[in-house]
Amino acid sequence: MAKTLADFKLQIGEPVRVEIKAPKGHYMTSLVGVVENSGVFIQAPKNAYGETVLITEGNIITLRLLSNNRIITFASKLLKQYDLPVSYWLLEYPGRIESKQIRSNSRVPVNLMVSVDDFDDMSHRDDLPCSALGVDISLSGCCVQYGQTLGISVTVSI
Repeated sequence: MAKTLADFKLQIGEPVRVEIKAPKGHYMTSLVGVVENSGVFIQAPKNAYGETVLITEGNIITLRLLSNNRIITFASKLLKQYDLPVSYWLLEYPGRIESKQIRSNSRVPVNLMVSVDDFDDMSHRDDLPCSALGVDISLSGCCVQYGQTLGISVTVSI
């Protein structure tokens, strides 16, 4: 069964990468809303100077979103550009949506002080044990910010 955007449970404000062929460019913006089977609304992208990007209505653009551990990609026609009260674009609802699973487990942002130590009691590193900041956690691991490089494929206890 073909997926619709509703199946992905997209959230308003999620980052969207907009890729335009003519004039060639890619921009980051955010999702404003989706009207199922009717249209997609995004904030009008801005260039490096903070100016709203203007393209010809009817151009086909590619959108990429990262949502719920998936990359969602679709092409859509720009139906209308609006400037007031805020700049946004109305896009045609996509006929074909591609998605790819990128993570098996969701990451949950945290702000936790953790202790990093040698995994092996026989190993002796001068820089361990030490304190670090845990910034996210999942069922399969965590991301820890530490002031030094531990190395590649180094196993530690947290």
